Amino acid sequence: MAAREVRLSDAVRNLPMNLDANVHADDRVLVRNVIATIVTLHTQNMYHTINIERTQGGYNIVARIVDTVDFDIVGGDLHVIEAVSPMRVAGCCIERRNNSLQLRVRVLSHDEPVNVTETLVTHVRKRRRMLL
Repeated sequence: MAAREVRLSDAVRNLPMNLDANVHADDRVLVRNVIATIVTLHTQNMYHTINIERTQGGYNIVARIVDTVDFDIVGGDLHVIEAVSPMRVAGCCIERRNNSLQLRVRVLSHDEPVNVTETLVTHVRKRRRMLL
């Protein structure tokens, strides 16, 4: 399988973000990869800003969506963002805060313990009793 090179457009490089101020050096590569994934999923200039908020145990990457843009973000897009690092991307959602729409991605810090659980449903069977 050949390596695929992805180049971010000038719009991505010029997008205002406060990466170095809030992100620990060990987490910067992951945070940059999540941001690159967010921006490349929708090529139009869909985001005002992308901010990284430091929280206890990790970061919230918040991408404010431009009010005048029509957009569709489907569940598959959110799964692609989570697939950047399934162990450290704790979840993502679309939310309305302070009268604006935003995409929020929760990323765990490098030193945060990761809980791994797995549930596998292999068979669901409904039984019926027949009354004779």
